[in-house]
Amino acid sequence: MGIALNEDSFLDKWPQLLRLDTDFVIETATWLVKEFSADCVASDPRLLAFRCADVEYGLEFLCTTMMQNAKTACSVSPAFLLSGIEGGIQEKAVQKALGSPGAATSAASQKNAADATQSLKHIQKQKRKGM
Repeated sequence: MGIALNEDSFLDKWPQLLRLDTDFVIETATWLVKEFSADCVASDPRLLAFRCADVEYGLEFLCTTMMQNAKTACSVSPAFLLSGIEGGIQEKAVQKALGSPGAATSAASQKNAADATQSLKHIQKQKRKGM
């Protein structure tokens, strides 16, 4: 993939990479090289410890947070991408813990609207009886 590494120092720093599934590491490395560069991987091999989907979402998370394309910033600082990955993972964990807040809010809004409509109909019915 064109990633120039000193294998001894690389594995000394990140021996846990030997325990990860090879396909998992290759998929992440392939995406990183395609989106950024081989230097990105070589400069911060911790990126290889994350699932490709989490790395992709980390970039998306940063773009959303910054309200602009964060790709250039991540190219300059792979540690910045790493923080985005970790932030994205935390965000997903909160979403999972809360269930689907959007669905809960929508259901509550629908119930409120239905209750308001029913109350309005009841008031109108009462007014017609009084006339």
